Amino acid sequence: MKKWWVSLAMGLAVLTGCNQETIEDAEAEDHEIIHLEDVEVPDTVFESDKEDEVISEDEMKESLATYLDTFGELSNIQFELMERMYEESGKEEQDLMKQVNRQLKKNDDNFSDYIDENTLPNGYEVDTLRIYTYISSSNEFMIEEMEDWTAVFNIPDNVSGREQAKIEEFLDEKGIETTPFK
Repeated sequence: MKKWWVSLAMGLAVLTGCNQETIEDAEAEDHEIIHLEDVEVPDTVFESDKEDEVISEDEMKESLATYLDTFGELSNIQFELMERMYEESGKEEQDLMKQVNRQLKKNDDNFSDYIDENTLPNGYEVDTLRIYTYISSSNEFMIEEMEDWTAVFNIPDNVSGREQAKIEEFLDEKGIETTPFK
């Protein structure tokens, strides 16, 4: 999640007229921009063929971890590609970004179907929906931002530090470890 917020901050800095030297200094401090040949978009996302079943707590924990880890991996690639696209935007970067965005959407759609079509364990309904809404809204926002830079001024209300804190508290309480929320 930290990289996502850094990406958002970088986008805001560019739009508000921050000079290029400041952006380059911040990028150099964080990490080097990856080479396209090193980018591997995962083929698999969260999937489940379960319908009208009662999900156990252990399975729900595993499902949340898979959904969030997939989101984390894809959003890290998205972030790296956005950094490259600030400098240069060729067909290869654009094609990779489309592939990442498709996988993010597929991950969200599959998880949405899973939580809508099954009975979740007690104590998971509200926070699982909060997690899904937060992640899918942030994905939609990032995709929209890439298509229309004015979207940076329309951050969804449910994508906030307050919502992120609630999600982290829930994950900690349930003992669910994920890469994007530590």
